[in-house]
Amino acid sequence: MTGKRIWEMQPFTVCRILGLAFNEMELKKLFRELKISHNGDLLQASAMHQQLIDVCTNKTQASKNMDAVLNKRFEPYKGKIKNQDIVKLIEHGKICTDIPLPAFIWFAVQDQREDNNIEEQIIAAIHIKEHEALRFYDELSRTLHNNPECVLSELNNAISVNERLEKNLNRLKKRLETVRSEMDTMKEGKLEITHALQEMQESNEQLKAETKKVENETAPEQIKYLKKERDLLIREVKQLTEKLGVEDTKSAVSENEKDVEEMPIEESKECPYMRGVKVMYIGGVEPLAPHYRGLVESFGCNFCYHPGHCPQKSEIRNIVGRTDMVFCPVDINSHNACRHIKKACKQKGIPCFFLRSSGVTTFKKSLEDHLQFTAGSLVSQES
Repeated sequence: MTGKRIWEMQPFTVCRILGLAFNEMELKKLFRELKISHNGDLLQASAMHQQLIDVCTNKTQASKNMDAVLNKRFEPYKGKIKNQDIVKLIEHGKICTDIPLPAFIWFAVQDQREDNNIEEQIIAAIHIKEHEALRFYDELSRTLHNNPECVLSELNNAISVNERLEKNLNRLKKRLETVRSEMDTMKEGKLEITHALQEMQESNEQLKAETKKVENETAPEQIKYLKKERDLLIREVKQLTEKLGVEDTKSAVSENEKDVEEMPIEESKECPYMRGVKVMYIGGVEPLAPHYRGLVESFGCNFCYHPGHCPQKSEIRNIVGRTDMVFCPVDINSHNACRHIKKACKQKGIPCFFLRSSGVTTFKKSLEDHLQFTAGSLVSQES
């Protein structure tokens, strides 16, 4: 059995349903769709509302169409209205659902077809709500200077701002998690650095102990000589680090060539104990390489030369491993290069001598001193 149709409902019920369901724009649209005549006059909203109520009073094609329009409009809420909600509306004048009030009235009256008093009870409850709504509207009009409609706009703006704030809050929370993760990573890195420092300290202590042991086992003269060389190297490195730059290569070449011309090298005698010894000269001034070679070969040694440009540490180790003795000037080679050369020589067990300058005279004096020392050691071993 179908429920009440709109022309079967009381006029005050139809008035509430239409007034709550349609605004002025929708009323104009309904007039066009239902082809309701208004004699060409431009009706006000109140006049259109009253004429639409009159149309729905009798069973006509227009009222049937209006009944279909309302059924279609309120269809999504059908079946959601419960009897206890109707009782709450009648007894307490309020309901706690998300169903629009016109839809609630529509289905409540339709479902209570046998009860002719249900409409009066519902409208009586709604009548009190109408007074409350009018008082609220009046207070808003006075508070907002006759512009209460802006409340919804402000509420929508507030909701939009709140949504943006929530998005920003979520982004900040994610950023906080990222920062915490980075802090944890930094803490782990700090622990690794601490462990590495401890290992370096232990290795340093071990090296000190080995150095002390070597000093006790080495001849006093050699220790004294090595300390002198170390102090000399330290002074030279400090001087190099304090300078703003290294002299131009061409000027270095011209000055060293001048030294070669003004201070001719005395002819050295070949040392039979050093014949075939490979002497490596790393760095220096490349145009002076022929003078370095002539000096080394005058002692009967084989000369090996490398300009000192080694992008990889392994190349230095390979260079040092192919020689018997290494000379390295500190005025051309960088501090890091000298350090890598010294480390490679120590690993290979090859003597390494650092020169204060790349001049031929300095190289000759140092070579004579070291070859004499080496020759004396070989003689003592043979005896």
